[in-house]
Amino acid sequence: MSTQDEGLTYHGELPCTLAPLVEPLSAAALQRLDEANELLLKALLGMDEKHDLDESDAVAQELKRQDLKLNLILDLLSTLLQQQQLRPAPVELRFSTDNLSLREDVSLAPESPCLVSLYLDPRLPRPLQLAGVASEPPAPGWTRVHLKGLGQAVADNLDKFIFRHHRRQVAAQQKRSN
Repeated sequence: MSTQDEGLTYHGELPCTLAPLVEPLSAAALQRLDEANELLLKALLGMDEKHDLDESDAVAQELKRQDLKLNLILDLLSTLLQQQQLRPAPVELRFSTDNLSLREDVSLAPESPCLVSLYLDPRLPRPLQLAGVASEPPAPGWTRVHLKGLGQAVADNLDKFIFRHHRRQVAAQQKRSN
């Protein structure tokens, strides 16, 4: 993660595809994409949330058991869907709510519209889909996309995802150094 001009930035490897578009997405298509992305990010962020429950409370214990059962069902369903779905190979990338750069030389003319499909978590078979326009690559062998049409809720949830990723990286580095 870096804190360049664009704010929080994810740096790592994720399955990702970049598809050129004939023309930019319409406002209605961007709205539908934004709504689907918001649901996906909320689900992803909700999967990682931990709730403090009173261990002596019978209702809390039952909720915990139900949560474990639902997590098992989701894990099994995700495994089945992953077997049916061919995911792209992970690529090195950097992204924020403004830009995405991936270490893959995709021949896109500057300012040409494109659609990025980004698989944020192996437990979720559906990708985050982000519309954008190609821009000047940051370095040879890289492709850069300026993201367009992100609503505030999607941008906020994406920032949370990026921050959690950074926090985990810092914790893992501290663990290795101890």
